[in-house]
Amino acid sequence: MNDTLLWIGVGTALAAGLWSGYTVFYEGQLEQPAYETVLRQSVFEVRRYEPFIVATTPIRGQGRAQMSDGFRTLAGYIFGRNQPQEKLAMTAPVLATTGEALGMTAPVITDRSAGHMAFVMPSQRTLNDLPRPTGRGISLKTTDWGLVAAVRYAGYATEERVQRQTKSLNEWLTKQGYEVRGEALSAQYNSPSAMPLLRRNEILIPVRPVVTVLSSSASEAE
Repeated sequence: MNDTLLWIGVGTALAAGLWSGYTVFYEGQLEQPAYETVLRQSVFEVRRYEPFIVATTPIRGQGRAQMSDGFRTLAGYIFGRNQPQEKLAMTAPVLATTGEALGMTAPVITDRSAGHMAFVMPSQRTLNDLPRPTGRGISLKTTDWGLVAAVRYAGYATEERVQRQTKSLNEWLTKQGYEVRGEALSAQYNSPSAMPLLRRNEILIPVRPVVTVLSSSASEAE
């Protein structure tokens, strides 16, 4: 009995190690949109993003089924439901299927207010050379976020967590003096197979730069 329990414990530890290793060293290395960090404070950041391309599709509703439908639609595009049929040297992972296999990138972006989901496209591609979607409801466009505030959290991006983290980020922005200039976005950086405790999720909110106003006395002193 003791030997059985020992082997069960060893097997469980090994499985947990492999699972966490996959999450950190594989999914953690997926390509992401380029940005520079302007401010970092605990789990909060303000970033300046470079323009990037997304494939986007509308989603109707905020339930898990609707989110899954949007994910499958976009996954079909990057996994080969596109034209022309060519194989590319891609970012990890490389998935060779019929049609062109696009490297998976992170994050998966969900705009809950407008009802859209988007996959970020590999940075070396342009709108002119990306394959054309063959499925309905998918469009390609360049996104220029500019200055964006972010808060990071682990686990699954449930509706309750999204709302709580959005409130937390808005409260932090108010204290820092930033003005919000758009709706919050929910960003998920992992696949459903990632270890829950190591999952990376973020709430992203576009903001305007903080404007420093000098008093008249300070201006005269200068």
